[in-house]
Parts: sequence; structure tokens; C-alpha cells
Amino acid sequence: MYAQASPPFSTSRSRAVTRRAGATLVLATIALAALPACKARGEAQSCVAVVATNDMHGAIEPHLLEGTTPPMRYGGLLVVASYIARLRDHYGPRLLLVDAGDIYQGTLVSNLSQGRAMIDGMNWLGYDAGVIGNHEFDFGAGPEHHEGDGQTLSAQERLGVIKARIADAKFPFLVANVLDRESKQPVTWPNTVPFTLVEKAGLRIGLIGVSTPDTARLTRPQNVAALEFAQPAPIVIDAARQLREQGAQLVVLIAHMGSGCTKTDDANDLSSCELDGELFKLLSGLPQGTVDVAVGGHSHEVVAHWINGVATMQSSARARALGWIDACVRPNGGIDRDHSVIHAPTYACLDAWSDGTCKTRPRGGPMVTATFMGKLIEPSAPLGKILEGYSQQVQAQATKPIGIALKEPLVRDNRSTGESPLGVAVCEALRMATGAPLALQNRGGLRGDLPSGPLTYGQLFEVIPFDNRVATIDLTGAELTAALTNVLERKGGGAPLMVGIRAERGTDGLHFRLADGKPLVPNTHYLLATNDYLATGGEGLAKALKDVGPERVTVLDLEVRDALMAYLQKTGEATLNAATAPAVPRAPATKTDKKSPKKAKP
Repeated sequence: MYAQASPPFSTSRSRAVTRRAGATLVLATIALAALPACKARGEAQSCVAVVATNDMHGAIEPHLLEGTTPPMRYGGLLVVASYIARLRDHYGPRLLLVDAGDIYQGTLVSNLSQGRAMIDGMNWLGYDAGVIGNHEFDFGAGPEHHEGDGQTLSAQERLGVIKARIADAKFPFLVANVLDRESKQPVTWPNTVPFTLVEKAGLRIGLIGVSTPDTARLTRPQNVAALEFAQPAPIVIDAARQLREQGAQLVVLIAHMGSGCTKTDDANDLSSCELDGELFKLLSGLPQGTVDVAVGGHSHEVVAHWINGVATMQSSARARALGWIDACVRPNGGIDRDHSVIHAPTYACLDAWSDGTCKTRPRGGPMVTATFMGKLIEPSAPLGKILEGYSQQVQAQATKPIGIALKEPLVRDNRSTGESPLGVAVCEALRMATGAPLALQNRGGLRGDLPSGPLTYGQLFEVIPFDNRVATIDLTGAELTAALTNVLERKGGGAPLMVGIRAERGTDGLHFRLADGKPLVPNTHYLLATNDYLATGGEGLAKALKDVGPERVTVLDLEVRDALMAYLQKTGEATLNAATAPAVPRAPATKTDKKSPKKAKP
């Protein structure tokens, strides 16, 4: 079934391949001669190929690029597997395969198995190590564990799914800065270590893994109440020292921390990079020579650059691309910059244009079967066989019509207007489900666009893959102002989606008004509809909501996804627009903002 030309529930739309403007990715068709072991060196035993994925978010089957006939297919673990196979053919035992986190949250086939499908696939592919992304915690204790009727889950019970998935892996998860809140030491779950030493073709390679310190606000806070996410720099320095003492000739940092660059054609040119990106700041602050190679994730961007002497890569998201570095070692250890090569991230094309690419283009032309390193690319049949059972379990549900036909697409972000028709629809769904006059939804909870025409459950799921439930909060005007200001002003944050309330920026800061123009009254109570992720302190709201008692928070037994489906079914084929959600006023852009606009952290 996985080898079929038209996967049954791959519903990614043309926006799924949109990258930051001008991002340069290498062609999918690459001749074998273009991939030397190390640049002009010839000592194969002194080089290793570090191959990496990041932010796969449960993507198993190929994505579909609409607007082509038939739709062009690219990405997904089944296609990436074929690219990895070609690289293994070339590099043999010198290949090191790692992942930088956010592995399994995001698709129906992965979510219904609580991530087991992705871990099974990675086991078969032979990953050497992975790190924990913030979305690894999203499943909490698992759907079989419910609170209510006097039952409360402990902080350790809420780690049930992530512990199980890590235990399922045949590769270690590196947790150098993921600390037990009580002991202040790295967690000691089965199959977890802060760092490790591996050997590839006679080279001793140290691996260190860290997660973003922001993890606690980027998943349900209650799911990580037993943990702390420490600042990584001093931990990385100490771990690298220990690894060097143990004989590591090369040290690789794997971080669920991101940056982004719009150009990858020159590994030494940082002019297009986010210099204040989380990974960039970490690497720039380390003493030179602490680590030799870094793999990033979390921001869904691309990087293929030297940062403070560190060969660094990051490869988009959703298994659309992968990157690798030919890392050569100096005789006394450490990376040999003159002979190492950072390859620009490569799209994993299944179909391609005549030039070998599978990116969006105004005029596509004829499609051909993609090739990589001289061989035709097709979904991995052996991996497909392993994962076939997971797909069969969800196929009927994924393709089931939901009785909704949209006249026009509902897009998450209209780049020309700055509006979010999909965001408005979700907020209106929250209001309809609760009767609350105000609604708030975080942008990161929406992961794509809904196309025009009849919709299936699989399409709806890919747009809202998180199982957040509808919630309401009773807030005073002062508390609501503090909460909204917190979300709007937090560093790296994207504007939230709001209906029934609008923001105005004055010389003295942000002010909020109701839809009728009346200002919020500090001591008056307002009912806000939102999701349980925000209601329990996600997106950094824990501090702003610390004085809001549980009696003022109500979580409904209704998922946001189902609330949106009910709303769209009620509105029928009516075209939705963003007229009820005025654009949020932005602070004046700095010079850096204009060159490298910020995006909400995934």
C-alpha cells in the first residue's frame, strides 16, 4: 500500500512546500561524482558523513504538491528512507544518522499509534541517536488515562507516552539538559543518556543532545511538571570536555533548538541568517572547538553554515528534506574545516521537474521520476511493509468525508493581507462551542491550510494535529490584558488569533478593546474561549495566569478539531474571511527584523 502512486491520506497542500523566501536547496538529482568522501583529501577513514533529519512530525507518506496533474509527491519517511539508502550505499560504515526532535506528533497515522509508527520506522533505518523535542511530550500519560471523578494523574504518570516511545527505540535519546526537577540531574529513563561515544569506521565520535529551554511553555505545562530544561551552554561545555577526555576525535551536538538562513549556497556567508536564533546564539557563545558539528531543529528552517567554527545544518520540517555534512578529522582531533563539506539541505523528491527539483514553480512542465546519486527514487518498499499495519488502521478514518465543502481555501496565513481566515474559523468555533464572547487560539496549533472542495477527516487532522480540548477562562480585564500582552510581546512569538477583541499599540504599550470599541475594564470579568494548552499556561502564560484559580478554568470534553468541524458543518459552504479579526499592531521593526522576519516557534 505504501508503494502506491497516490497515498490514501497524504493531504499536504502547495503551501506545504513553501520555504522562507529565497532559500536555496540543492537539486534532488546529484551525480555520485559530486559527493567525495572529503574535499581533496582521500583519507576515507578520517571522515564521517553526519546525516540528519529534524521536526519530522509524524510524516510517513509522501506529501502532495497540488497544482500539478497528477500532484507531485515529495518527502515523508518512506521517501527519505530511499535517500538515506543511497547515502548508505555511498558512505557505508562511515555514515552517522541522527534526529533533532519533534519526531512523532502531527499526522493521523503517527498520532493514533502515539508515535510508535515513527519509532518503528527509525529503528529500521538504523538511527544512531535522537533528542527530545517539545512535542514529544504532547501525549502525556496517553488517552487510556483520564482525570476526573476525583482521579488526578501524577507528574510522573504524565510522562508515560514519551518514556514508552524512548524505550521502544533501538537508539539512545540524548538528554543532557533535560533534568529531573527534584534531583537536578539529567533524567535516567531507560534508553536515555546525557551524551554518548560511538565509533564509525575507526573514528570515535562524541554525541551530545539538548532540548530547547522553552520546552515547558511549548507543550502542555502539566505534562512536564516533573522536569526542568536547563540552559544548555555550560552543560555542553562540560559534556564535550568529558567526551574529549574519553577519546572523542569529533564532537557532534544534536539540539532541538533552531535558527534559519534564507540562502545556503555559501556556507561561510551568514548575512541571510537569524543571528539571534536560538541555535546560533548557543554556538556563538561556546568556546571555539567545544563542538565540531551541530544539528538543529525546532524552527522548521534551513541552515548549512559554519557558525563559530562549527559545521551546522538544519533541514526544514515534516521529512521534506535531509541534510548531511562530510566531517573530516584533523590528525590530533577536531574538525578539519579545509576538507569538510556542508551540503545544502536536499528535498526528498519522489517526482521531479526536468531539472531534478520538486519545489513550487509558476510553470511546472513535464514531471519525471526523481533520481538521487544516479538511482531512481521510489518509496521504500521494505519500510512500507513494516509500517503497513499502522496505515491500514487509519485509512478508513482518514478518507472519510466530513460533510464539508469549502468554496475557497481556508488558509492559516494570507501573506498579502496578514489575515488568517482559518484562524478566524477556529476562534468562531470556540465561541460557538462555549457561548463565550471572546476567543483566543495560538497560531502554532494550526499546521496548514484547508483546501477548497469536499474535505476529509485526514485533511482536517493534518491542519489541527494536536488533541487540544476546548476550554474557557474567567478573567478580569486586568488579567486578560496581562495574558494577551504576554503572548503578543514574548520573544519569538507570533501574533495570536483573536475574535471579539482587538489590540491597539500606543506610545505607552498595548491596549485592548472589545469588538464594539469599548476598552477592557480592569475589574470586570470576561469569559474567554480558548484551548486547554493555553488555559493551563502554554505559550508562556503560566506566569500571567498564576493567580487564576482552577475554579475559573473549564475544560470541555470536546477537541478543538471537532469543534471546528461542527462549526464548518453549520456554516455550510459559506466563504469565511478574516474581517472580524483586525490585524494585531506590530512593534516597529528593527533592522534585523526587516532582513530576517521572526516566526512563531513551532
